[in-house]
Amino acid sequence: MDIERCVIGYSTHDTMGEGMQRGRLSDALRAAAGRYPPGIGKRERARVESGRYSYEMSLLYSPGARIIDLGGGVACTALALSELGCDVSVVDDYRRPYYQRPQFVAAKELLGASGVQIIEADLVDTDLDCFAPNSVDVIASFGCVEHLHHSPKRRFEQAVSKLRPGGRFVIGVPNAVNLLKRARVLTGRTNLASLEEFYERGQPFTGHVREYTKAELLDVGRRLGLTKLRVDGRNFFGFKKTH
Repeated sequence: MDIERCVIGYSTHDTMGEGMQRGRLSDALRAAAGRYPPGIGKRERARVESGRYSYEMSLLYSPGARIIDLGGGVACTALALSELGCDVSVVDDYRRPYYQRPQFVAAKELLGASGVQIIEADLVDTDLDCFAPNSVDVIASFGCVEHLHHSPKRRFEQAVSKLRPGGRFVIGVPNAVNLLKRARVLTGRTNLASLEEFYERGQPFTGHVREYTKAELLDVGRRLGLTKLRVDGRNFFGFKKTH
């Protein structure tokens, strides 16, 4: 599967985001990104225009849904979903230096002021006891799992227990074996983080620790006891990354 990003979804429905037009999603996302402080707002707008955020939201949205985003940081998807009437909670470790920069502090405050529940916690060590079993419509995690230094097994099992019957569990991660990474290895280059990122600036190291393949994602879903598994692939190499 020669794609950049893999997403595994669980649902009792045949389609995800049904009834939500892509245009309305994009409008909500553009409005949300426009409220962000300079710098980070530019990054968020780039992700909106790439189609990445619209695609992710189409997997999560249904009217009035209760959504938990594991490791969502300050992404404007949470703000857009909240503005569309969803009950959104974001769990992340905002104590990290990355989130201490002024623009990220301002973005987090914007989310909180807009009705998004901010839960400051380490994803591996914390419990999700503040959520009752069978009380959540969607559990999601995009661009997070590959950064974890320890297995997400316990956290995923606990998260699935919070889902209502017919709920959705959605994971978005980079494809560990996309064509670009295969080409790098074949030409004698690493497909891991650069030496500069790991050796010189890796205290602590916040890059990708463990990526997943399509088969591995499906295996994770089966181990969690999920049904109606599916893996989608999307390429987002074509847009300019902004940090």
